[in-house]
Amino acid sequence: MGLVYVFIPEHKLRPNLLKITKTYLEANSISFIELTRPFLKDFIPQNYYVSVPLVYINCSNFLKYLSLNKNLVIGDFIQIKKALKIAKKVHYGNKRRNGDNYFNGHILPVALQLFLEKALKGKKVKSDLLLTGILHDVLEDGNKKKALKALKSNFSSSICQNILNLTKVSTKDIATLPQYRTMDFKKAKNIETKKYVQKVQSSSICIKVKCTDRLLNLFSDIENKERKNIFVKDYMLETKTFYYPMFKKMSGSCFYLLKLAFGILKDLVLV
Repeated sequence: MGLVYVFIPEHKLRPNLLKITKTYLEANSISFIELTRPFLKDFIPQNYYVSVPLVYINCSNFLKYLSLNKNLVIGDFIQIKKALKIAKKVHYGNKRRNGDNYFNGHILPVALQLFLEKALKGKKVKSDLLLTGILHDVLEDGNKKKALKALKSNFSSSICQNILNLTKVSTKDIATLPQYRTMDFKKAKNIETKKYVQKVQSSSICIKVKCTDRLLNLFSDIENKERKNIFVKDYMLETKTFYYPMFKKMSGSCFYLLKLAFGILKDLVLV
């Protein structure tokens, strides 16, 4: 049915999370390998709670890890370095809701998860997938005009199109669109979400990146004590309503991991 890799270092929630994780995977006939600390110790800070696919690393270690596994990357490695540099610049100063640095706390984990899903099984990874993962939020979180210029100047038209397809209208901007000014906001947001999903479905790479993006966002909710439960529940509902049908068609372990995130959150989020 699928294979996932589980890594949970020392943390007060470790016994509970490990039990929930194994129970959920076994109940869904999903094979798993529990990774030990030495396997990724050079790439994961000790002070973070981590459960694959949620992995925190820094840029130098990510490049080091990829450099040691260049044989598993199909494409131009220099382009990957360039994408990391641009993404780091665009996301400079950006924070996640829990206060984490956005580049280290989200962009790099997305890229690493995309790489690990294949690399841990000895399969090669196309650089286009990694480039799209690294750059997927640059048009949403930075100066859109400057970011788009940087994309067109440095990357292929297919990569640029992937990023455009993964860029959605912000919640704040939806209310300002003429066609939605007299419409209920929730209804307007649902319409835009459907349009967005249609764009993402145009490319298998975009689908993989978006699934990984949602996956990591859900796992970050597990450790974020400050996150409002109503937000978590709304995000889970939106994922299941609009994104599940698209993700179900994917090959690989990402969709199984997404269900794993739902399984853990269901038990940990206070109702």
